[in-house]
Amino acid sequence: MTRASGIQTPVAPLRRKVATDRAAACDAREAVLETRATFKTVLRSGWRPCRIRLTPNGITLTQGGRPVFDLTADRIAGLRIEGVRSVLGRKKEALCLDYRSGHAKHKRSRLWLTAPNLHAVRERLADLAAPIDLAALERLASHLDADAESIVWFLWQQRHATVGELAQHARIPSQMDVLLKIREVINPVAEDVLGFPLLTFVPARTDALTGRNVPNSWWLVGARRTQEQRRPEVTVDTFHEADGFRILACLPCGEARDVSVSFCGGAVEISSDGGGKPARVPLPPGLEPENCRQTFRNGILELCWGGPDRSAPAVEQGKR
Repeated sequence: MTRASGIQTPVAPLRRKVATDRAAACDAREAVLETRATFKTVLRSGWRPCRIRLTPNGITLTQGGRPVFDLTADRIAGLRIEGVRSVLGRKKEALCLDYRSGHAKHKRSRLWLTAPNLHAVRERLADLAAPIDLAALERLASHLDADAESIVWFLWQQRHATVGELAQHARIPSQMDVLLKIREVINPVAEDVLGFPLLTFVPARTDALTGRNVPNSWWLVGARRTQEQRRPEVTVDTFHEADGFRILACLPCGEARDVSVSFCGGAVEISSDGGGKPARVPLPPGLEPENCRQTFRNGILELCWGGPDRSAPAVEQGKR
């Protein structure tokens, strides 16, 4: 593996281009959760076996590796756990998933799911779909009493809290009263107003902001997605030109020393100390790392093979 170092600042300004994020397509395929399950689309029909696959884009059900149901997160309209009777009359816990059908905004369809970790499936789906932002919480707060509103805003600020911490903050006499407030007031009202129960109890979860494992706490559903300090991505665009090949990369950093360019296996990987997932770009056959010229200006990295020399001087190559 070869690493390029000592990126130079160009004499002439670089021409800016609109970069396309090639990493997004890969992220969309990464599974958030996978599990075996059963489902039905008609309440009186039988349960059909499947596998659930949750990705950042939504949910897919497969049978024998073949997709039989696919739904993007933005079409989910409601999630609730309810008791559903089987054909033998026995009652089982199921996740009732309401979703918008096709392009009709108000047309709703319904799917029922059972799984060994059903509550985890609901929690992950709600995290993907719930539009939890400041406007949504203000809308919800207008329907809550003072104690319930205090709990919600405290969790919005803190991200998570134990039931003891919630009782102390809201000055509620006992932890049991806090649990009743969550289960009988906050979550039912949230389901009516937002379409989702707002608060969820998690025995253990890693806080994405601090990296700390948080035990036995209540969290805002969707808070991981909307309140995370998201690191900007490294985005790239490529240009096959008559006299060479060129890559433009937008990086979340302002200094050349924070940029890392590595060559390995017929591809170049570009990363930044400023964060973001590295971008990996396959190279056309015959391109050698030592023939690459690199320039960096205002967060834009340019890698060139052939064509006019835009940099000064050529970049020295190093081993990694």
